[in-house]
Amino acid sequence: MQTTNKRRTDAQPAHYPKRNWWHRLIHEIKRRFEQRHAKKDKEPPADKAARITARATRIIALFTIVLAVATSLTLYEIHASGTLDQRAWIGMESVASEPSPPQIGKKWTFHVTFRNSGKTPALNMTHATKEEGLSQIPNVNLKCKEAIDKAAASTLVPPNGIFDIQIPVAGGMNIPSNWVQQSNEKGAFYVWGCMIYDDIFKRRHWLTYCATYRPVGADDPISFVACKSYNDTGDGDGPEKQ
Repeated sequence: MQTTNKRRTDAQPAHYPKRNWWHRLIHEIKRRFEQRHAKKDKEPPADKAARITARATRIIALFTIVLAVATSLTLYEIHASGTLDQRAWIGMESVASEPSPPQIGKKWTFHVTFRNSGKTPALNMTHATKEEGLSQIPNVNLKCKEAIDKAAASTLVPPNGIFDIQIPVAGGMNIPSNWVQQSNEKGAFYVWGCMIYDDIFKRRHWLTYCATYRPVGADDPISFVACKSYNDTGDGDGPEKQ
């Protein structure tokens, strides 16, 4: 009985483990590679030369595209850095009064000075500046667009050029004897304004400014102080669109 069972067992077909999918994949890749290699060996010289030329052409085309993209990015960076380095930059330099200190019975004028610290001219510069007595800081951003729209004049400011704005206080009236009391009752005098200009690269920029003073005596010199806000600059048509 034992011998019969052993013979039946030996007569059964042998079972082998199935190959994994990656074994089959490797085998297929190897087979296709060998077929391709054999095909190339039988390839006529003319066809082989044409194939090599086509491959070289594709490589050169790809390299040309990569080189063009790299060159474009480099030129863009050079242009961007050159624009920032060469463009016009206008900023408020000072606010002063004439005479200083103010003298009773004489006219009083504020001078707001700007400088173009850039290396190229500022074009189509348009500004609006105002002085007024207020109890709180004026919202320059809200008033800027309306003020600029009413200002039709435009000016060119050369590199390192200075632009001075003269503002007659109280519409050019003579200073009254009680001007200190009137100023304190209003709260403070504010000089504020905004400006837009173009650079030579046809880009527009804007500038807002605000300064104030609070006199404490008729004989004290006027000391202008920058407002806590609304002294800013940016690109575009104005801060109201930021």
